[in-house]
Amino acid sequence: MRKSQGFTLIELMVTIAVLAIVAMMAAPSFIEIIRKNELNQETQHLIFLLQEARSDAIFTRSSKQIKVPTYGSDEKRFSEWSVTNDMSSLEFTAMGYLNSNTSICLTLTHKKNSHLSSSIRVEKNGAISKDTSNCLTN
Repeated sequence: MRKSQGFTLIELMVTIAVLAIVAMMAAPSFIEIIRKNELNQETQHLIFLLQEARSDAIFTRSSKQIKVPTYGSDEKRFSEWSVTNDMSSLEFTAMGYLNSNTSICLTLTHKKNSHLSSSIRVEKNGAISKDTSNCLTN
């Protein structure tokens, strides 16, 4: 008898089928990881935009207003996210304070997965931070 070298076609097909099944099981988890990473990046970007507007208000000694991208806005960067809040814009005074009687909470929510959300709190004194309580307290 001759020893066979290599794999048969059946063995290769079974191996490819098993790999395909494993890949299909891993894909949803991988997509979730990607979306969580995107959420973190977009939250940090929005925090940066707010901090930049506040710094500019202090530097120029004049009030600065920033329009918050809302659901359905034309802002391309936030096309996968909806930003919800009570106001369409925020204004920082020349001293860097928020021109509002209360702190404001912005919530980013993924349009395809509403369980993925992140909150940003802007305090009356102008402090901007990622809110881990999802703005449950004011």
